[in-house]
Amino acid sequence: MQNFFASIKSHNLTKATVGFDTHTAPGFEVYRFRKLNPQYHYVENDDVMSTLRMLKSDEEIKRMKRTAHVAEMGMKAAIESLEGGVTENDVAAEAEYAMRKVGSERLGAIIFLNSGENSPHLHGYVSHRKIASGDPVVIDLHPVADKYACDMERTVCLWKCV
Repeated sequence: MQNFFASIKSHNLTKATVGFDTHTAPGFEVYRFRKLNPQYHYVENDDVMSTLRMLKSDEEIKRMKRTAHVAEMGMKAAIESLEGGVTENDVAAEAEYAMRKVGSERLGAIIFLNSGENSPHLHGYVSHRKIASGDPVVIDLHPVADKYACDMERTVCLWKCV
């Protein structure tokens, strides 16, 4: 929204028609924008945005692949950090650190990492639970890089090798 407000200001738009994609624009932001800018005419632009989402330029595809690579590096770090006694929080921290080192600017959503009896709680939370041998571990990462988001989830199992 900061980029949007800056664009409106830089073009000195005092009267305009503003379209919001009802599938992605958070309702509170639309409400806030409408309240602060009653002079604009508002329309839904879902059809326009849906078409734009289907067609990607070579540059957009490159950026999407880069963000997927960031998620892959976070997932690799998370899986490699798994060992008996490590906490869910420790593994999540390793994943976030790895993603930030290779280009993540922020997270689109918090990291979800649930193990053992917490593993059925998809989109649960990250706790200080210690991961044990035989535990299923659900890892869900959401890096944002180059203004593109990626959502990568994997379920792995920690086995103690003898």
